[in-house]
Amino acid sequence: KLDYDRDKLLKLGMSGILHDIGKNDIPLEILDKPGKLNNEEFELIKMHPIYGYTMLQGVIELSSVTKIGILHHHERCDGSGYPNGLISENISDFGKIIAIADTYDALTSDRSYRPAYSPWEAYEYLIGDGGIHYDSDMINVFSKCVAVFPVGGCVELSDGTKGIVLENNSSNLLRPTVRNIKNNEIIDLNNDSKHYALCVTQLLE
Repeated sequence: KLDYDRDKLLKLGMSGILHDIGKNDIPLEILDKPGKLNNEEFELIKMHPIYGYTMLQGVIELSSVTKIGILHHHERCDGSGYPNGLISENISDFGKIIAIADTYDALTSDRSYRPAYSPWEAYEYLIGDGGIHYDSDMINVFSKCVAVFPVGGCVELSDGTKGIVLENNSSNLLRPTVRNIKNNEIIDLNNDSKHYALCVTQLLE
């Protein structure tokens, strides 16, 4: 974890809550457009971190780190983000954290152009992108805070076995420990070598 004290966590929380407040200055017909945005529309969307940061500049109750997190939440470590194309060392920690949380939330939500990703698909996406767009250390922290396979949930393994999730393995969230529904066998996907060939293929209702 990051060992943030209560005050810093509150500042981070406020930055997360307010990160998209700048979208209030974006026309609804663009925000709610069902199809792909054209270049002009996307350029306007890319302004919302600046709009939010500017909007809150006069709010003295909000700390500067909270406001900077809002400004930086669409920056990416390789410099491909917006609004300023910053590279990793110039992006605030709050900006890096909110970028990961915002992307995870977006991926696991239904969109007009695609269904929601499952939690583990979204996690795989972030892991695969770590060090490119998203900070690897922050993804590692994120992985310890999110359970992609909820304890008590039912999953299906690659050999067709159905099981109940007993525990998430902190070293690899994609390989939980499950109990076989049929024979009560405990299957530790992460630490038991006889199960290394297995993986979770879907989360069952």
